[in-house]
Amino acid sequence: MLFDCTLSDLHRLKRANSDEQTTPATVAVVSEQRKTSTTSCCEARRQRRYSKSGRLGAEIGVYSTSSTNIQSPCGDCVRHHHCTVKMKDHPLRLTKRGKLQQRRSALNEQIKKQLRLRAGAQNLYNATEDKKIRELVQLELSFLESSLQHLKMELADLNTAWQVYQNDQCANAMPLITLGLKEAKLTDFTVPFQNMLHDYYHQDAALFDNAIKKLNTLRENTMLPSRDEEGVKLLSTYYCQLCHVEKRFFYQSVHKDIYFEWFDAFTGVPSVQRSIAFEKGSVLFNIAALYTQIAVNQNRSKVHGCQAAVNSFTDAFNTLTHLRSKFANSPSVDMQSDMLDAVLQVIHAQIYECYCEQMFLENETSNNSNSNNLPTAHMLLAKECAHVAACYGRCQTRMSSSSVAPFLPSTWNTLINVKRSFYTALAHLQTACATLSITDANRNDTKKHFTHLFDIAKCKDCAFTYGVELNQPPATSKAQHLLAQIHLRITLTTLDECTVKIRLSKQLRKHAALQHILQQTVQDAKAKLQQCETDDKFADLYEAAPIVPISTLKLNNQNMTWQPMQSDEDDLFKLMGPVSTFCTENQFQPIRTLNLVKDSEISEFGFTVTGDTTPVRVDKVDSRGIAGKAGMKSGDVLLKVNGVPVLWECCTNVQQLINATGRTLSITIQPCDQRTAAAVCNISLPTMNAKTYSPMTTTASSKINRYDDILQETTNTPGLSNRGRMSSATTKQKNKFSRRSFLNLFNIKRHSKSSSAINTLPTHLR
Repeated sequence: MLFDCTLSDLHRLKRANSDEQTTPATVAVVSEQRKTSTTSCCEARRQRRYSKSGRLGAEIGVYSTSSTNIQSPCGDCVRHHHCTVKMKDHPLRLTKRGKLQQRRSALNEQIKKQLRLRAGAQNLYNATEDKKIRELVQLELSFLESSLQHLKMELADLNTAWQVYQNDQCANAMPLITLGLKEAKLTDFTVPFQNMLHDYYHQDAALFDNAIKKLNTLRENTMLPSRDEEGVKLLSTYYCQLCHVEKRFFYQSVHKDIYFEWFDAFTGVPSVQRSIAFEKGSVLFNIAALYTQIAVNQNRSKVHGCQAAVNSFTDAFNTLTHLRSKFANSPSVDMQSDMLDAVLQVIHAQIYECYCEQMFLENETSNNSNSNNLPTAHMLLAKECAHVAACYGRCQTRMSSSSVAPFLPSTWNTLINVKRSFYTALAHLQTACATLSITDANRNDTKKHFTHLFDIAKCKDCAFTYGVELNQPPATSKAQHLLAQIHLRITLTTLDECTVKIRLSKQLRKHAALQHILQQTVQDAKAKLQQCETDDKFADLYEAAPIVPISTLKLNNQNMTWQPMQSDEDDLFKLMGPVSTFCTENQFQPIRTLNLVKDSEISEFGFTVTGDTTPVRVDKVDSRGIAGKAGMKSGDVLLKVNGVPVLWECCTNVQQLINATGRTLSITIQPCDQRTAAAVCNISLPTMNAKTYSPMTTTASSKINRYDDILQETTNTPGLSNRGRMSSATTKQKNKFSRRSFLNLFNIKRHSKSSSAINTLPTHLR
């Protein structure tokens, strides 16, 4: 077998020896030496971390033809290599969104590399004292900083590529802001979970290989979910599995052998944590990001599409709210409280924006059938647009804070500023339309809504400036035209400001739909302005009254709670037992199988079982009975009864199995520590006095205490004369003899483990 070598071996040879020619003989040597190798590639890579060959190595190891001992790839590295190849060939990578995510992944890797180079250069600058070297390093640091800023600008451009997520059927809709998915590195749970199953739970790890494999596959698939409900369900399933895994394998949410690496969605900076809370928070962020992408992908030219967008944005809002409340102090910027508050404000404003678009579509159909409701409909739309503008105003205030502004793309702030001005102009346009559509037939119906249209408290100076009372509809056509003209002038002025802001933004200039919407709105405003005929020369100087921001959409805070989607996948590690018992909060001992045989004179096995919920435990044990002599204790978990698994059986069924047996009972138990058993079975732990506590038997401890009391009485007996006392030499010899005899009596050695028993001796006997 001349070519008994994997394809990865050829790639390693090419990387390690780019100037040498790979021949069949070289491949044969590599294959033969790989078979006889005993060192794993992971260990070799760690040994050559700072060498030249180590820097040239790939993910599966470094191979060189000049080396006498070529390391073979271990199972973890081969698994990681195949997973990487599989992710590159994923069908979703071929879509526009997949290619965008692939560019994001490449930028994240480049940013990570630049950060490492900058950290190394900074360390060299701090360590050296040579002036020339410090100048060279300082120059290199400036280049690295410039390169890093350029990469972050490219990442910001990816975060503003909203056209990729937009639905093709609503090309003329207003662009919406979406969140990009966080990128992650592959993590293998196999070895850490197998070690914990064997060492901590004392179970056969081979029984859970399939469950661990499913968990690894599930995490791999969550890196590129589909942009639909199936993708959300996939992420929710993985999140639910993490909740089960956290209780079983993570002590205080941390595992010392598992590292989770995620890249920041806005800055691309990697963060590595051992806490599973960081993993769960990142998954929640991706769920919210996926909801925003689903919302933008809806066809908002239809009413049902706007409703679906509102629902998806609401789900994203609930998910991020849950993330902010449950996972604090995140190491990455995108999940910090200030950043989440800003993103929540943006999503909250977009919820009302989609609802406003839905109201426009509904009014287009209703106004054609009934023209008497035109003023009321326009006034409701004016209040709705004013509310959207107010929401974007709060977004702009939140995003301008010093803790958020440096990390968010500048295009976001520009678009939010444009939308704030646009919906303010749209509110004034709808007010003008409502004013012009008032007639004698609908004047009484309009008066109720017109009274609450303007904010009278904020417009005291302009309330009666142009002879119009703002608390009731205009009485004459001249007053109607004057009021409409004032609002239309404000509309055109505000739209001109929006056009200037768009021209100054590099990214917004590319959005033809945004410019088309502005042009269409300007044309509508000019057409309405031509209908207004007034002779007032000071009409352009009048100030328009502000419109009250009120929305008919009421978001109930009680229903704004996040709930994961129901998945068909149950707990992968259900075979271990109920998670309430088999978790890291409890301590377990090796599993034992007890074969209990009744004597002819004994009718019971000497133990009782209890358990309101699974699993069933041993309640009381007769120390003189069969079970007590076999080693059964209170609190032990019953795993099998006569070979039948009873982990998920109720107490009644287990009792029936025990009663149905004959004289012989084979029972498999898993003993728990004393504190776990006491907490479950309501057993009070024995409280011992510090003076009498000893790991020895109770009889030996009591004899020591009695001997201590006798010596105390002897030394403290009053009335003894000097003649009745022993000399000091005789006392020392007596104490030496009595101590030796006392230790021999109870088989206690000076350096034995029962040192606490020696501490209970009198001071002169130690």
